[in-house]
Amino acid sequence: MFQIGRAAPLTVSAALMICAFSGCNSMDKKDATAPQEPPVMGKSPHETALAKAQVPLGSRGEVELVEDAQRMKDEYRQALETLLAYYRRYGYYEKGNWAEREIDELRSVTRYPYLGDHTAASAKYEPKETLAEADNLFAEARKLHEEATGLGGLLGGGKEKLKKALDTYRRIIERYPTSDKIDEAAFYAGEIYASDPYKEYTLAINFYQRCLNWNPSTELPAKFRMAVVYDYHLRDREKALALYKEVIDSSGNRSNVRFAQERVRQITDRASHEAPDAEPGVR
Repeated sequence: MFQIGRAAPLTVSAALMICAFSGCNSMDKKDATAPQEPPVMGKSPHETALAKAQVPLGSRGEVELVEDAQRMKDEYRQALETLLAYYRRYGYYEKGNWAEREIDELRSVTRYPYLGDHTAASAKYEPKETLAEADNLFAEARKLHEEATGLGGLLGGGKEKLKKALDTYRRIIERYPTSDKIDEAAFYAGEIYASDPYKEYTLAINFYQRCLNWNPSTELPAKFRMAVVYDYHLRDREKALALYKEVIDSSGNRSNVRFAQERVRQITDRASHEAPDAEPGVR
């Protein structure tokens, strides 16, 4: 009896050890048949949501997908405009104001140049007339922009004012495409996109280019700022070099010309490792 009593616990222990080391085959077989979800560690919330939704791509390419997204945005805006017209016709003034604000917010949504920027070349945009509404908006945007980047902005509220200024510059361009302020609005929008709070350097280049396309004789340093962004942020020294040379040949801003000359020397002198200590500001 004593021998049997001692053997029972040892047998149970041995069985447990065998199960532990072998992984319990019956459990393994059960787990093997269960669907295994891939890990989502390191993914953004958007990527995780897309993975779970299993968005069908089909055979559509980038152009079709971008055009689909744009078409849906346009249809959404048109639906809001129809809704606004309905509220105005029947006197629902508060709801009409909601729809109008939503339309304004939708206009200010950034449109990224997935397929390149075709706005600058569009015949729709031509700075040819003085429009009081555009002038007033431009003055408002400049005031917000200066407050955002001045001492007041550093003390608080700068980022919000910068966003409002950017939205207003973009509103001028979209609402008043024939205003003589659209080239200036484009330049200053580029400045905001190139600033530290945004760091949207490709968008900055696009808006600087719009300024130059809409007003090739602009006195604003759009070409110089493009060179600086290519040089310091996009690290495309070939484009930066070409633009610096154009600045040297055409700019009347002596400070920018001197900087461009020095930068051309540094980029082309392969034996030199010199570089400016800091990115230049607007002059």
